[in-house]
Amino acid sequence: MKQLFMALEAFFGQVPRPALYMLALMWFGIICYLSHLPAATSTSTKVMVGGDDTLNVVFRFCAHIGVFGIQGILLYGAWKRSLGFSWREFSLTLIAVFILGAIDEVHQSYVPGRYGRLQDVFTDTLGAIICIVGLSRVRKAYNLD
Repeated sequence: MKQLFMALEAFFGQVPRPALYMLALMWFGIICYLSHLPAATSTSTKVMVGGDDTLNVVFRFCAHIGVFGIQGILLYGAWKRSLGFSWREFSLTLIAVFILGAIDEVHQSYVPGRYGRLQDVFTDTLGAIICIVGLSRVRKAYNLD
């Protein structure tokens, strides 16, 4: 696990900043593509979890946390160039993820059978918080500060 984390740390330190921004932009493009899928496709997640409404809600919640957590890590790493904690970059990342989440939800509201929810924007931001703080704590646990 430590080697994987150190490789991620080295990645953010060695890859040119414009390439990191492009990677973050490409990831947001994937998010927008997935949210552009029509409602018939998105209801297939309910089938994947056996038709259970509660499991479907949990699955979708975890999906928002995961994809926007990755978005947050990519943006944070591009600004900070490492995974060490900084309030400045953390704040910038949360603002950016909130705005990107809002853009995604507005975009999704134009897709037939889909709708945008403010709750999802807050869930997206929570994903960035969990992932950035989590990685910063792992970094500290490995004494990489």
